[in-house]
Amino acid sequence: MPGISYTTKMNAPRARVWEFVKDMDNWAPFVQGYQSHEKINDRESIWTVKGEIGPMSRVTKAHVIITEWVEGERVAFTVKGMNEPITGEGAIIISDGDRADETVIRGDATLNFGGSMGPVINHLIAPFTRKAADDLVTKIVEAVTGEKVEKKKGLLGRIKGS
Repeated sequence: MPGISYTTKMNAPRARVWEFVKDMDNWAPFVQGYQSHEKINDRESIWTVKGEIGPMSRVTKAHVIITEWVEGERVAFTVKGMNEPITGEGAIIISDGDRADETVIRGDATLNFGGSMGPVINHLIAPFTRKAADDLVTKIVEAVTGEKVEKKKGLLGRIKGS
């Protein structure tokens, strides 16, 4: 599965962006297909997401483990499916923009579906994953800044390796 990377700038100071992003309860409902999440401890959680690709629909539970936490800058994680053969990893990186009231937010993720249908699903999921990544970033920006984001094709996200 190709990796997904998305980057954008927002009109908000970095500290305010981090305050929002560091608590998954703030943005978890913005994840496409989100059903629920349960925190096990400060590094682990269980997520339930409903994925739809054309006529196919599955509810997947995944164990998410935070593997790196750099306060105010970066959080990295791994994902392992509990009821589906899914593995992945990702990170959210926050940095200063060009101005004091501007922040750059970048997210990187890869997902790999295993099993006999894995190669087919990995091929089909790329456009859906890109849309999900763009939607997540847009909703975070709107929640933090209170501003409506006008999406421009190709501006927020890109698929790596395609």
